Amino acid sequence: DSGVEKIVQEALNHPLLNVDYTGADGALVHITGGPDMSLKYVQDVAKSLTEDLDCYSNVILGARVLPEFEGKCRVMAIMTGVQSPNLLGPSRQAQPTTEAPAIKKTVTSSKYNIDFVR
Repeated sequence: DSGVEKIVQEALNHPLLNVDYTGADGALVHITGGPDMSLKYVQDVAKSLTEDLDCYSNVILGARVLPEFEGKCRVMAIMTGVQSPNLLGPSRQAQPTTEAPAIKKTVTSSKYNIDFVR
């Protein structure tokens, strides 16, 4: 269905995001539509939106019907485990700097036998 393809492309291809969703390991998807939105339409959008995710990914889907969305559909998708040159990964993280170990001072309260570390 061209409506499903269009809404999924708009959801995944935001001009400000350079993200590869292939192999993502989780998704939170919420679809809002009008009274004319069918459950099959929701399933088709969700399936098309998540088909390139990892086969073991955790997908949580929600949908609601609002009268003011008659003839319209809004999709919100939050995905985890995505790849992008703009995201820092384990190989790109800054190397830890060598710092002197913190000096801990332990004070014991004799009244209650509680150790305080400062």
